[in-house]
Amino acid sequence: MCKKEILRKKLKNSRSKLVNSYVTSNSSKIFNTLKNLLNQLSFNSIAVYKSFNNEVLTNDIISYYLSIDKVVCLPVLKDLNTMEFHQINVRSKMKLNKYGISEPINSSKINTNKIDIIIIPCLGFNENLYRIGMGKGYYDKILEDNESSTLICLAFEDQFIDEDFEEKHDIKMNYIITENSILF
Repeated sequence: MCKKEILRKKLKNSRSKLVNSYVTSNSSKIFNTLKNLLNQLSFNSIAVYKSFNNEVLTNDIISYYLSIDKVVCLPVLKDLNTMEFHQINVRSKMKLNKYGISEPINSSKINTNKIDIIIIPCLGFNENLYRIGMGKGYYDKILEDNESSTLICLAFEDQFIDEDFEEKHDIKMNYIITENSILF
């Protein structure tokens, strides 16, 4: 088992033990920090993941940016190796994908390079602004040729990994926001 796989297994186990009050309270703090950061940036479009399995909660983020007329996109899995971003609105219909994550149906694909801000989940992160995801590489693949979007990873402080684990295909974040800090 490689280093990342070992870390991923440990991080999944830790995250599964988080209690709802911790996730809710710290997600709220992270959302407020995100809003403050984004108030300083000029943007029209934002892609956000739909949270599940004790990830930083994103429903408030999605609702807020829809309410202030930003273009809001969610990831949609196309096949085993491909993800796209699709625009949503307050009336968008959703379905669960094969991982049990909500994604829009009958929605319009948006070119990733046209999205100003992309909010990304993680299992863990380090001080070098790299993240460990679930292991399928969906975000690394969709972002490999993207140089125009600002990449923001949302994480709980407990997900910090005090070691280097990044590989050449990993995509560096512009910011990592936790309940206590912003790394950039």
